[in-house]
Amino acid sequence: MSVGVAQNAVEGKLGVLSNPRANGRSYHAGRQPQKTDFTGRNFAEQWNRVFEVDPQFVFVTGWNEWVAGRKEYRKDSVFHGMGPVSFVDLFNAEFSRDLEPVKGAHGDIPYYQLVANVRRFKGARAPERRARPKRSRLTVNLTIGKALLPGSWTTALTQWRAKKRAGS
Repeated sequence: MSVGVAQNAVEGKLGVLSNPRANGRSYHAGRQPQKTDFTGRNFAEQWNRVFEVDPQFVFVTGWNEWVAGRKEYRKDSVFHGMGPVSFVDLFNAEFSRDLEPVKGAHGDIPYYQLVANVRRFKGARAPERRARPKRSRLTVNLTIGKALLPGSWTTALTQWRAKKRAGS
């Protein structure tokens, strides 16, 4: 079974993402909303289907597809809904099958969705919660002995002084 962050689908057929009727990142519940929200609804919906079906394998389409492949219109094209100039896998931030984290737009949401869902699919246990780190203060005594040259680290003494706090 394959899952993707957006779909090369127009009216249920193989299509181009530059078509206004394409299924983008926000596509869910059978429709493309007017407003883009970059919350990964399409990807989440596809992963939910994976867990309903429980296939032997999952094929994740896309990672770094920030390549604009311009296609000229042809009558015999396999892509439904092509215009005079079309973009198959990348048109803009909403209509892109890219999973790689980016600044702005979708950020790292699809990446973390991928990590969580692959872990769940493979049956990995949940990651352990790390305890809050304890803070310590490091004090270095750089007093140099009489017999040593100035700047020598041979007699440097390190001392850890833990700051006592309630509850730590």
